[in-house]
Amino acid sequence: MKQSSPAQALALEASLIDVRSPKEYDHSHIPGAINIPILDDYSHHEVGIVYRQMGKEAAIAKGLELTTPILGDIYQRFAQIPGRLVLYCARGGMRSQSIAHVLTGFGRDVHLIEGGYKAYREYVLRRMVDEIRCRTFVVLQGHTGVGKTHILQALAEQGYGVLDLEGLAHHAGSVFGHIAFLEEQPSQKQFENELFEALLQLPRVVLLERESRKIGKLYLPNVLLEAIKQAKHILLRTSLTRRVATILEDYHPEWQARKPELKEAIDHLKGRLSNNEITRLKDQIDQGAFEPVIRYLMEHYYDPLYQKSVKSQENDYLLSITFDNREDAIEQIKQLINHLS
Repeated sequence: MKQSSPAQALALEASLIDVRSPKEYDHSHIPGAINIPILDDYSHHEVGIVYRQMGKEAAIAKGLELTTPILGDIYQRFAQIPGRLVLYCARGGMRSQSIAHVLTGFGRDVHLIEGGYKAYREYVLRRMVDEIRCRTFVVLQGHTGVGKTHILQALAEQGYGVLDLEGLAHHAGSVFGHIAFLEEQPSQKQFENELFEALLQLPRVVLLERESRKIGKLYLPNVLLEAIKQAKHILLRTSLTRRVATILEDYHPEWQARKPELKEAIDHLKGRLSNNEITRLKDQIDQGAFEPVIRYLMEHYYDPLYQKSVKSQENDYLLSITFDNREDAIEQIKQLINHLS
């Protein structure tokens, strides 16, 4: 059994095993880790109570009492994973150390993350600053429906560095943003973990969409917000008709199946739209008339909101592209990125 720093452990060719309880793992974990809990949620809660009431030694004894009967089952789960293992628990304590001793006794090559998940989180927050500051960010801007996500996806498929913040956040960054994703948003910690892992895979020049401080319930790290403010910006423009068509293409299947959620999102616009407007839009949703709903929201909600947010930046774009064909915009962006690289 060997102790390794988070950086050393993650650099190893090994299977990464999180031995914390399922609840702890579900809240946040190291991306790519497999959960093989030493204590289930109830047992972990029980040990925690003993620790608070009777101290560390009593908690260790309680943990051993709970894990001894199931140790064989736990070992069998590990036996199904070949090769080197990297284990971690909350702080690198008894949960990871106890099973590591057992596995080492059976000849397994086991590494522990020194300090556990807590040390990994400290490593992520520290290293994220460096990973962001050493990169050049190019931000795509434009009205809702201009096709920023489609353009970024096409560039990513062609090998360009793209940071998909909305994909990591499972939210499209608007009052309707959650409807585009079937998964719930991750916790703030898990979002940061996934963001850090994504950054490690990216080249020096990185493309992304302009985002506000919050994407749904999640906050962007301050260092990334500052990098976006200092980034090079590209303005994209296309016709309202084409923008409406893009939104229909992106959302229509989900909207047909999720009308109640869409109407609930419309209700969140009270105070920005009149009660009569909200009632009319909800009636159109019930009828499946999504095109006029999208057009109205663009003209009377999204476009004014966007113009207000970028008013101070009107003359501060590295490149401005007006297009009818999305491929033309992609080619112009590629030329710029190739030059910056």
